[in-house]
Formats: sequence, structure tokens, C-alpha cells
Amino acid sequence: MADSAVPSLYKATITLNRSQRLKLYLKDYADRENKHPPEFILTAIPNRPPSVRMNFPSRDVEVSPLEELQLTARVSDDFRLVRYGIRYQVGGAEETEVVLGKSGAPSEKITASHLLAFEDLNAEPDQLLSYYAFAEDRYFDQSRRVTTQLRFIDVRPVKRSFEVTEASGGT
Repeated sequence: MADSAVPSLYKATITLNRSQRLKLYLKDYADRENKHPPEFILTAIPNRPPSVRMNFPSRDVEVSPLEELQLTARVSDDFRLVRYGIRYQVGGAEETEVVLGKSGAPSEKITASHLLAFEDLNAEPDQLLSYYAFAEDRYFDQSRRVTTQLRFIDVRPVKRSFEVTEASGGT
């Protein structure tokens, strides 16, 4: 299609959903063709899902209602992250989503972290907090979310008492 501002400039729009090889054939005003048409090799790179991994804690843990725990995740995407963060739920309460970032450069590995203060969450002994990290990218015209495995934090009593008893031996 000829450009309206510059008549000798032609533009083309190609939706690239697979790799292609294209040749450019031209004709001049005298209907002469180019002898060696240039070849364009267009390589379509698939948009992979984002990568998200919990770094810390790397397993289920126990905390007291007075503790603070730093949750850390590693996120990246081959093109660009839309947003990333952590979701958690204390007991049967409403799930809370904390967005830790809203963009990232292509292939940049981002360390996302959030401090959970259990006293501020009004956590009580024997409650269970579940959490996971998430990362979102764009896939066509939609947002695509990838999450880590669901992990758990058990809220233990502040003070525990243990008793030493004599073992009853049989010899």
C-alpha cells in the first residue's frame, strides 16, 4: 500500500503467527521486474508463559503470632511481565493479593519480596496461612497468570512448655 504522504514509499503489515520466507518482487513504471528479488526470513518466536518460583521459604514453616516472615519469589518472562506478586489467606478470611510490580524488561529475572507481619494480620495460634506467588504476561489479547505451588505457614503458640519424663526401661 502506498503511503499518502510519500507516494514512493510502500508499507505492508504482516501478522506473524508462524515462521515464513518471503521474496519481494518489484516492477518499475516500464513493467520491468527486479532480477534478484530479496528474500526476507521471518522467524516467529513463541510467547512462553512467565516463570515464577518461591525462593523463601522453600517449604512449609511454623511461626509465632508475633513473628515477621519475608516471602521471596523469583519471576521472569521472555517478552514482558504485566504484573507479579503474592496472594495469601489467613484462616478462613478473604484472600489478599499484593501486587509487587507491574512491569519487567524482557528476560529480566526479578526478585519480588513481601514482609508478612503476623501481629498485623491478627494471626492466632493454630491458624493456617496459605500463600503463593504469581506472575502475569500478555498472551494475544488476554492476561495469562502462572502461580507457584500453594504453601502453608502454621501459626504456633508463642510459648510452649515441654516436660522431661523418665523413660520406663524394661531391663
